Amino acid sequence: MELNSDIIIIGAGPAGLAAANRASEHGLDTVLFEKQYEIGYPVRTSGGSYIADMKEFRIPSKFYNPIRKVIFGTFKSNIEFCYKKDTACILDTRSIYQYLANRAAEKGCNIQVGVDAKDIMFDGSNVTGVKVVRAGREVTARSKIVIDCSGFSAISARKFKMLGKGPARFGSGVEYEAYVEHVDKRTAMLFVGSEVAPTGYVWVFPLSDHKVRIGVGVTKPDSKLSPLPLLDNLIAKRPAILEDLGRITPTEMHSGVIPVEPVINKVTTNGLILVGDAACQANPVVGEGIRPALRFGFLAADVSAKAIEHSNMSLLQVYEKESAKAAKHNKIGLMLQRNMANYSDKEWEKSIHKLGKLSEKDFLNLMKADFSNKNLLKILAKSPSFFIKQALK
Repeated sequence: MELNSDIIIIGAGPAGLAAANRASEHGLDTVLFEKQYEIGYPVRTSGGSYIADMKEFRIPSKFYNPIRKVIFGTFKSNIEFCYKKDTACILDTRSIYQYLANRAAEKGCNIQVGVDAKDIMFDGSNVTGVKVVRAGREVTARSKIVIDCSGFSAISARKFKMLGKGPARFGSGVEYEAYVEHVDKRTAMLFVGSEVAPTGYVWVFPLSDHKVRIGVGVTKPDSKLSPLPLLDNLIAKRPAILEDLGRITPTEMHSGVIPVEPVINKVTTNGLILVGDAACQANPVVGEGIRPALRFGFLAADVSAKAIEHSNMSLLQVYEKESAKAAKHNKIGLMLQRNMANYSDKEWEKSIHKLGKLSEKDFLNLMKADFSNKNLLKILAKSPSFFIKQALK
């Protein structure tokens, strides 16, 4: 059996769904393969993001909880950043993925779940399609362009040795979605420290009046500890700042991994584009993957449409250049993350005081890994010793 289309997209995460939406909008014959049997399941992310970006991506506000205050620090000392308007947000990821899938389907995208992409086909000069398996049966799917959004597995990146042996460093996280007695649904909390989250951080992200996502992430192989025992220990011991939550009753458990590596140098080849975690485009400062995945997913489809329209695969270089721009920001963020992952509690106490000098906007740009020249100068001006020390290490 053989399937033919303009574009094949591997993976129905945020990158794949964004690409499927935009490719279908361009009127391209688009096929989206997802190996899971349900889009949006299992949940693998805490869902922290930013409202301005969600509006840009046309994500309805009913799918996220707005945040106006961020508490950051250790369980002994912390700082607060308060915003005059809703700025950050916590995403209902499962609902957003389902929404994007339905939106793509309405535009004509051929979505196929329970289909595992096994190999990328290459004729010696161009990628020509994908070999997939569905219900034990192999199918050859041919296309003009393949957009690989396969996430951490990075199917095509490994085949063409664009990624080497794979991400040597990665974030590993576990969270509970839980009922709590009390929570300020406009306040997100991030905590660091060697006892609670060595090489990583703890998050408490509210979804509604009585629902939160509370989790622990660590960086591998920097830490040999598993995040789940750390999370269970955290809930059992209950630091004072979390006492106001009252009773915590988990209703779901989510887990996932995210690359903590530089963006891949070459994210395109003839007829192939890597997007999202498959290209290591995640924000390394806080392990944020959804926002960059959506952004580059839409871009990959736009560039692909032009390449197909003009029968010119060299136009994929536009995507290559945009990814390279993001790589510069990620490189700075990665330097910071590598050093902060090895902070002692004493070093964190000092650094939190320095970070407190940042404005609310500057702190937001730091978390987003938005290190444009303008933003970088502002951060250096207000907290130079923290930033320069880490970068120069």
